[in-house]
Amino acid sequence: MNKQALPTIHTNGNSGPEMLAAYETAHLAFQLFVKAFNQIDFNARNYYVNGDSAWTEAVAARTHICKNLKEAQDYLEEHLNHVFDQVNR
Repeated sequence: MNKQALPTIHTNGNSGPEMLAAYETAHLAFQLFVKAFNQIDFNARNYYVNGDSAWTEAVAARTHICKNLKEAQDYLEEHLNHVFDQVNR
């Protein structure tokens, strides 16, 4: 992931506790989503009737989505940790 701008807690912005609570809520919801997504039974038997390439295409799409989820998780965690450090310094 490229270096990104991170939020700074200051008097004209959101309060530290408010920003931290929002990132914690988003992080928890994201973790619950990822857990539910990973519990989906992803199996070739659900695709083979769609043709010879259907399973390969499904795996490629799922791999792409999982990569994007990892990037989103990294983004969220970097922001959460950054805000946490500012609130707790």
